[in-house]
Amino acid sequence: MGQKHGKKILWIVLIIQILSVIGIVMLPAHRRNPDFYTELKGEGSAPLFQLQKTSDEENPEVYTEEIPLTAGEYIVTVHYSCSSSGNLISILSDTLDSENVGRTRWTILDPKTDSASVAFSLEQDVPDNKIVVVCKDKEGLEISSISVKNLNTAVPFRVQTAARIATWLFFCVLIDFFLYLYLNYPERRRSYTVLILITVVVSLRMIVPVHYLPFGDDLFFHINRIFGIRDGIARGVPWVKIQQNWYNGYGYAVGVYYGDTLLYLPAIFNLSGLHIHASYKLFIFLMHLLTAFSAYFCFRRMYGDNIGCVSSIVYSFLFFRWVDVYHRSAIGEFCAITFLPFLIYAVYLLWKDRYKESALMFVIGFSGVLHSHVLSCELAIFLVFLLLICSPKKTFQKKRILSLLVSAFWVVLVNLSYIVPFIDIAMSRSINAMKSTANKKYGFLHQISSARLNLLILIAFIPVLVSLLFAIVKVYKEKFLSSKEQTKQKEEKSSCFSIRVLLILTTVFLFMSSPVFPWKIIVDAGPIGALFVSLQFPWRFLTLAGILAAVIVCEILSGVDATEKAGQLIWMCLILFMVLPGFFYSFSGYEKVSAASFSTTGSTLLSRWNSQHEYLIEGTDVNDLSPEYHTSGDVHITSYEKDGTSVDFSYDTTSGGAIDLPVFNYPHYQASVENGGDLPISDGENHRIRIDLPSGTNGTVHVRFHTPILWILSLIVTLLAWGSLFGYWFYTRKICSPKPKKNEISS
Repeated sequence: MGQKHGKKILWIVLIIQILSVIGIVMLPAHRRNPDFYTELKGEGSAPLFQLQKTSDEENPEVYTEEIPLTAGEYIVTVHYSCSSSGNLISILSDTLDSENVGRTRWTILDPKTDSASVAFSLEQDVPDNKIVVVCKDKEGLEISSISVKNLNTAVPFRVQTAARIATWLFFCVLIDFFLYLYLNYPERRRSYTVLILITVVVSLRMIVPVHYLPFGDDLFFHINRIFGIRDGIARGVPWVKIQQNWYNGYGYAVGVYYGDTLLYLPAIFNLSGLHIHASYKLFIFLMHLLTAFSAYFCFRRMYGDNIGCVSSIVYSFLFFRWVDVYHRSAIGEFCAITFLPFLIYAVYLLWKDRYKESALMFVIGFSGVLHSHVLSCELAIFLVFLLLICSPKKTFQKKRILSLLVSAFWVVLVNLSYIVPFIDIAMSRSINAMKSTANKKYGFLHQISSARLNLLILIAFIPVLVSLLFAIVKVYKEKFLSSKEQTKQKEEKSSCFSIRVLLILTTVFLFMSSPVFPWKIIVDAGPIGALFVSLQFPWRFLTLAGILAAVIVCEILSGVDATEKAGQLIWMCLILFMVLPGFFYSFSGYEKVSAASFSTTGSTLLSRWNSQHEYLIEGTDVNDLSPEYHTSGDVHITSYEKDGTSVDFSYDTTSGGAIDLPVFNYPHYQASVENGGDLPISDGENHRIRIDLPSGTNGTVHVRFHTPILWILSLIVTLLAWGSLFGYWFYTRKICSPKPKKNEISS
């Protein structure tokens, strides 16, 4: 026994040493680029360029001379005047554009402002950069100056060191955990090996394109979220709620409303030195791995090892998961799907009167979904609610109702760090996402008539319909071909889930995902209609149909003898029909995938075009985002510095005035005078932060976002709740586990 444990320890030490070498030696360091600045101006007071559109067929354009730039991050700022929209500025390069991966090196010139900026990155030295101005203004476009400046986005050494240590520890724990499972559960080694291979297969489409990411509908949005977390940590803010890199540096409360806990992984990978492409791909691989093993964990405990492994494969290959990650790049929804099996398992444990385990599974399931995608949490609650009320005899018992209430209490308690900031900001300011408008109803109904999406939905129906077909056959066989005693015995041996209930609910969810469902009537049904409209897309119900289809597969296979030829044929048919649609969809269009390339920072992303502005203050004009501050009254600014959404400036005023800062006025910003008190903050133009400066004063003002004490308390409560839950679970597991007998110890 001692020799056996010695081998385990040796393996663990060896893995740690290998990871140490990889983590310290292989990861590249973040370097600070040398300062660079150049400005193009006209002679004297003359403009640099003057353009005017004279015909409807041609848009006049003008190019600057070639500007050689070294690898790094740059921002181009243009000062202009125009009277209509549509004029644009872009950075072109024959060297870069030959790869057809540049999507972000341009911006539109807004007539409401007099300056615009566009940031871009160069991963190599490029000698032939040109700035092109395109005019679509019949009244004329005047460019007064164009400047190019590098952005030094180097990560502080201490931050990168901490990120490397965190990355190293994460992979140490992950690999040692799998090593522990492999050594201590030899009977499950085959299943573990199969699931790891399946994870590699489902990740191939993301892993194989080495130099770029496959483009998806929401890819830019989620990459910007990762960059927002990364930049916040780099600035010393580990709990990032207001991301600073959005909307030309104005800040965005996406971290308040959109659960981003899992996205800390790729953000930390990127901080440690991994390129954003590698960080994102590694994250997708890890989520595929977590999906496979979470489904295996839950289904194995309900139906046994073989069925658990098969159902995990089926769940991993569900077509809608593949659409989410490879077609839509809907990473939030993709991550939320990972945790749905825990909710199915929680209901199973509740009906088996294993209340403590059920509560823990509810907490893990709902917390994982909530911190991935809040709209999927609505769907998850809807799923659990229907499962419970469709089996009233199993659900409506005193102890089980009490267990559900306790579970709900713990779910709220462990998620206070998300719930409290969410409610606080929502009650303090009117946010776009909180308003139900006619545009949202139109968008919801428009998705039903989208031919492109309906084709994908039709393909997604196939594996679910296959499971329904097998379920119908099983129900028919049980009802008409089996005796009552045989049916009763099978029901006693099977799990708590009724195949008939699963069949009905899956059919309903498929119907709700289809264009034939009467959504036009539902969306006008008051609060209920508003709740469904908040889901944005009707075909999100395919997520619920998919998880129930996986449970149906488990139920069918649990009644089939795998040792008989007929049983083996049923197993193979189910697996093939459930797996093949997603597999063929992914690899059939492999060569047609559009490429997207990103830099190591978020400065290249045009966030105003990569977001639907849900978490902006209501009434914000996303085209009025000048990076300059504006003063009113008798105010003289002697110095000004802005880093993210933190601003420092010095002022002098005789008769008083105000300053509008290029930062959105979300709650909990404070303006403090050096060696003095605080200045009042109010709403300025376009919801900018406005600071009133009293007459006859001067000084230096520091504007910062201060995390409220209530938020900090909610985070502490969340951490303590998670610690107590898992501490109690490990304690009871250790106490209740059977102790080895003396003869077993001596042997």
